[in-house]
Amino acid sequence: IRDRSPSRGLGDVYKRQIVSGTTDYIMRVETGEDTAAERWPRDAAARCEEALFMGLRLAEGLDLSRIAARYGVDVWARFGAALQPFVEAGHLVHEPGRRIFLTRPGMLVANDAMAVFLDAGMR
Repeated sequence: IRDRSPSRGLGDVYKRQIVSGTTDYIMRVETGEDTAAERWPRDAAARCEEALFMGLRLAEGLDLSRIAARYGVDVWARFGAALQPFVEAGHLVHEPGRRIFLTRPGMLVANDAMAVFLDAGMR
């Protein structure tokens, strides 16, 4: 199932756990019921973290202006020094003011690049 919402990859206020049973899931979809078995709120820092991780996983990368507008975070100002070694190694491309994205070789070290967001901390 694809998420076609305009905020794709930018997270929402609640995290949800989908029902685990296939039969239950199908019945809920067919009747138009919610497929979430459980929901719990996420704070702004958690939503931003998820947006950073999801955005970097996308082929088009992180839209810097979108993150700034939605979360008030200047990604390059906050994480640029820690991300610069990935740029220098050819694993990440930074288009100032526009986006950052992983190169093909960078996809092999994506977890290391994303760890920058955890190490620098959003909380």
